[in-house]
Order: sequence, then structure tokens, then C-alpha cells
Amino acid sequence: MVGLLLLSGCFGSSGSSIQDEFHPGIRGALLSIPSTPISAYLTSSSDFTLTVTNQGNWIATDFTATTVSTPFTYKGGTYPGTGGTCGTSLNIGESCTLILTFTPAATGTVSKTLRLYYNDGFAQKVLAFSMSALGIINKATLSIAGGNFGSRCIDTTTTTTLTVTNTTERAGALATGISAATLSSPYSYKGGTYPGTGGTCGATLALNASCTLVVNYSPTAAGNSTQDLSLTYNNNSETDSATVNLLGACYRSGCFDVTFNTVGFSTINTGGANAVLIQTDGKTVAAGDDSNSAFLIARYNTDGSFDTSFHTNGKNLSTLADGYISDLILQTDGKLIAVGRADTCWGLVRYETDGNLDTSFYTEGKVVTCVGVGASEFIHSGILQTDGKILVQGKAWNDDMSDYSMGVARYHVDGSIDTSFYTTGVVLTTVDNGTYDSLTGLVFQTDAKIILAGNFDSFLVLKRYASNGSTDTSFGGGQIDVSFGGSNGFYDLVLQSDGKFVVGGYRNPNRALIARIHANGQVDTAFGSNGSVATSLGTLGSGFNSLTLQTDGGILAGGTATSSTRSSFALVRYGSSGILDTAFLNSIATSTISTSATAYHSIRAVKIQADGGIIAAGTIFGAGTAFAVMRYLP
Repeated sequence: MVGLLLLSGCFGSSGSSIQDEFHPGIRGALLSIPSTPISAYLTSSSDFTLTVTNQGNWIATDFTATTVSTPFTYKGGTYPGTGGTCGTSLNIGESCTLILTFTPAATGTVSKTLRLYYNDGFAQKVLAFSMSALGIINKATLSIAGGNFGSRCIDTTTTTTLTVTNTTERAGALATGISAATLSSPYSYKGGTYPGTGGTCGATLALNASCTLVVNYSPTAAGNSTQDLSLTYNNNSETDSATVNLLGACYRSGCFDVTFNTVGFSTINTGGANAVLIQTDGKTVAAGDDSNSAFLIARYNTDGSFDTSFHTNGKNLSTLADGYISDLILQTDGKLIAVGRADTCWGLVRYETDGNLDTSFYTEGKVVTCVGVGASEFIHSGILQTDGKILVQGKAWNDDMSDYSMGVARYHVDGSIDTSFYTTGVVLTTVDNGTYDSLTGLVFQTDAKIILAGNFDSFLVLKRYASNGSTDTSFGGGQIDVSFGGSNGFYDLVLQSDGKFVVGGYRNPNRALIARIHANGQVDTAFGSNGSVATSLGTLGSGFNSLTLQTDGGILAGGTATSSTRSSFALVRYGSSGILDTAFLNSIATSTISTSATAYHSIRAVKIQADGGIIAAGTIFGAGTAFAVMRYLP
């Protein structure tokens, strides 16, 4: 129980001391206890202190005190109570203490009087002090913490643990008879019944103790869902209840499409995927490398299973030393061209529609071109001209190996170099304004002009060439350096139908970046904030590696969201003006496949299927490596 104690004092006789008739004007002793009400919550057998003060002009003597009655007692049983300092006398202006104990035995108000008798120097006096207390039964008070499931995907189950605690500001009690109402869809106790599989709550909960409930959220329709989870219990006095609001937001767009390989993704436990494309028959082709740096290409049926008609069980490993595929090109006849790195140089491989090497392509289906000094060179991206010729963008060391150059080359349909393109088939450009950082992309404009993009010292560098490989000086003298402010990097370039360019990459510190440029190379200030949009995907380094455009002008960006311990696949959708699409898994779709707490996930390529489904390819490493292909709901 708890008691609320209200204390006040009054004095016997006339309420003042008597003057000595032989010493007029001299007053006797006058004892008092502060009459201002004092309140305090007192638990069972809790002590309180009364202070007695002599406010008179004479020593008080011959103290005697009546025994107080329950629920009050002197601490220890006798006056002045254990620890009290009052004795049989009290000098002028001095104070002493009484220590009492309050032990309520029932609810309600109890009033008792404490009387202290003394001699004021002239006559016997009595100090009567009224004590009034309210007895309150100790009650259990349960609270429930947790229940916000956040943003989740349709047709998935998320499990969370809620904590139930028995606490109170006053003295509490054991909670008994605890029971729970049944939850309804999309919520349920894990396993079907209270407290949920793995939960520790039962029928009782001790004071200051906690227990757990385990609850599932399994949405089958998009939208927000709220529901009260209630526990009923006896609080030691009456039936009581504790309630928490369960809250979940279900999204469809941006979630794994579980009709794809039954889980929404497919992995090969080696290397990683850097490129992906959708064939005209709806099949998906992804490419990258294995853990031994060999070209790896795989084809998937529309349901996400491997297309076993493609080479060997849907996969082909092409032995090229120190190699990987960075981009894929689909020819009109269904053959596939993979471009990337081979033997530290530029590499191209062509595959038949069945996944075997096309031996009619240059030498046994392979082309290796060392365009610089032949060290750490690679092709970043490739596109197909309408006449079937192959145009690629790559990097190469300068002759003195002091810096990289950005290059473009053109090959005939048979894989031989096209020497009609800038006399040698290859154009290398050393950018004047700084050190090479990365390649960004290669596109054809509608007038057949070639745009080559790279990242140099936080600038986006755009080079434009005529169809024969010569520099197009009408485009800012052939080169435009675009600045969006800040420290930026650019990894991909796409061309809108209106001729504008969209680039994706990163902005320091720790943000992913998209930006848009007019066809003439000037920043499109109507896009986002002065031409760019920086989006925080994680607490550490994040960025976009791949962009693709929707038919409605929306922009899909795939990359990496990194926290302090791991990285997730990141897929973000923007409207045509650069505004985040909040219907797309609450703006940012992050997902993981590996269960390792330190695994690194990165989307390297994104494409859109005819039905709007989103195909992404990427890499997982940190706890082993994996070549991953995913399909997301549009």
C-alpha cells in the first residue's frame, strides 16, 4: 500500500504560554511542529520525521508523550522513535526530532493525534498534533513498448519483439491473470497464440520485471495498417489493461517480386554481376566475372530459373586472363556482345544465341585490344550503331603512364577494328583540367553524334565526336566541363528522349547523386535543386552505379546504401523533375540477400522489362562472393 500523509499541529490550553506573575512580560516555553501541511507517498513501513521547536522564552521540561495508535507508531516502538533526538527537555530556540512509521492496513483516510506534554516553566502544557493519511492499495501497472514495423513489402512476414514491463511511480504489486486478445490479419502472434513463439510473458509479472511478446506482420495489400494489441490483467485491486498500437506500412513498388525464382532473386556463389539486359523474348541475361576473373554470363527464364538451353545449365565461363564483363550489347539477330577487360586490355566477346562463343567473331569469338601501354585498361560501356558496328568507351594509360586517358573505339561487325573511325579506330583523350577519376557513359544523340562522359576532379566532362570519330568543335570546342558544386563522382549516363542527359553517382559526404544536363551541355536548373538531387541512402559512403529511364519520364537509380557495418542493394525512383517517388517502398528500396552482418551488396546495372518489372544485377562480397540478379515489383 501507499499512504498520503497530511500533517498539522494545534496547541492545548489557551494556545499560548502563561506569564510569571512575579516576572511580568516573561513568557514560558512554547513547543511547535510546523503547521503547514506536509504530503508524501509512503510505502509499507515507511518512516517520516517531525521536528519539534521551542519558540518560547523558557526551557521546556518534563516531556512525556502519548503512545500513537495504528497505523502510526514510533519507529522501534517507543518515543522518540529510533533515530529521534527529543528527550525530556528542550532549550530556548532549539529543535529535536521524532521519528514515526506509517503502515496503512486499509484504503481510505485515517486521522490520529499525537500529544506531547511538557512544562513551560510555569505550568503543564500539551502540544496536540493531528495526522491524517490516505491509504492506497499498491497496484501493478503494465506498459508495452515496441510495435512499429516500419515500411515492409507486400506478401512478406516481418517479426518483431515487444517488451512488457511492470513499473509504477508508487509502490507496485504483482500483476496476475494476464491474458491477451487475439490479433487479426495482417498481425498475429508468432506461432498463432500469446505470447508468440519465443516470447517470455505468462499469466503473472512481478514488480519491476519485464517479459516479451513476439508478433508477426504479414501484409497482403499495400497501405498502412494499425491495430491495438491489448493485455488484460489484475492490478491487485481490480481488472486493468495495457495497450500498444501496432503500426505497419505495406508497399508493393520496390519490393522483391517473389514470382522470380520464388524469392525475388537468384545468385551464383562466385564473382559478381556488372551488366544486365532484357532480350526481346523476355529472358534476362546478366554478366560479370567469377572469382577467378573469368568472363561469366548467365541467362534466366522469365520465372527466374536458369535457361538450361543457354550453354551449360544457363551459364558460360569464358577463359580470359584477368578479365570481367562490364557491359552487354544485344544484336538484332539475338547474339550477345560482352565488353570489359581481358588480359589487362580492352576485351570483347560475342556469344551465339545458345550461349556458345561465336567463333566467327574475330579470333575464336574474342577480341583483345591494348589501346595504351597495356596496363589496367578496360572497357566501361558499349553501344550498337544502326549499321551493326560496335562502339565502346574505355580507359587507357598515357604513354608515360602518368595518367589515364578516356577513349572511344569502333569495331566492325566481325570484331575487327574500324580504321575509318579517326584513322586508327581508337580516339584517346587526356582531359586538361585534372586527374582521371572514373568513366561515366557513352550515348548516341539523335543526330548520330557521340557523347562520351567521364568524371575528373568532381567535374562531369562531356566530349562530343562526329560519327567519324573527329572532335565536334561546335560542342563547346569539343569538350564541356560541367560543375554541380561540391565533391562529386559520376558512374552512369543515360539520354532522355528530349535530348537531355541524366547522370548518376555520388556526392560527398555520403550521398547518392543524380543530375541533369541540357543537350547543349548546360546544367538543367529546373531539375531538383539547381540541376542535381543528393539523396542520403546510408550513414556512410553511398552512391548510384546505374540509371534507367521509365516511359513516363521517371528515373530509376540503382547502387549501394552503406551503414557502419554492412551495405545494402539500393534502388530509388525519381519523378521526371527529380522528386523522390514516395510510393516506391517509402522513397528508397533497400534490400539484402546475404545474412552476414558484414556483407557488401551493390547494384551495378538496372533495366526495365516490358511489363514494368525491374531487373537489377549486382555483387555481394565480404562473406564470400556472389553474382546476383533480382527482380523488383514496379
